[in-house]
Amino acid sequence: MSDNLIMLEGWQELGRKMRRLGGPQLRQMARRITVTAMAPVLATAKQNAPVGPTGRLRASLGRLARSNKRGDAFTARVGTRRDFVYKTTSGERRVSGRGKVRDRAIAKGAIQDRKTAQQYARLIEFGKDRKGRIRRRAGPARFLEGAITTHRRAIIGTVETELHRHLASVSS
Repeated sequence: MSDNLIMLEGWQELGRKMRRLGGPQLRQMARRITVTAMAPVLATAKQNAPVGPTGRLRASLGRLARSNKRGDAFTARVGTRRDFVYKTTSGERRVSGRGKVRDRAIAKGAIQDRKTAQQYARLIEFGKDRKGRIRRRAGPARFLEGAITTHRRAIIGTVETELHRHLASVSS
């Protein structure tokens, strides 16, 4: 997978405005921007994900936005979640993972699922296991990579417009 580079003009002015925001406000703004930018990628990945008898893989897809402690680097991720509640294709309520999400769902009557989507999402996405052996007869699904490729320009455009909008409100 290739890296994406975003070029910014006026980066010195941008840096001054972002320093005025401060730590928590800056992280909150960046998280909101990255989550907004990744929403169409998540929707396309869920639409393109193959659905098996449980629907576990599609239900496990989610997005996550994080910043480092200094607040100068931000990461957005679309992929499988560890803890999630879902309904199988037969209508049965199940919970995957461990922690508070699982405990609450089990208390409400959900059934514990012993397998997590993280265990086999790689096999479905790439069609191979970690050692490079082919494990999927249908070939790679490429539902995540296809979603990112489809929305690459839209992601960059959304980040740019949201960044301008948030920083305009700071400078005024």
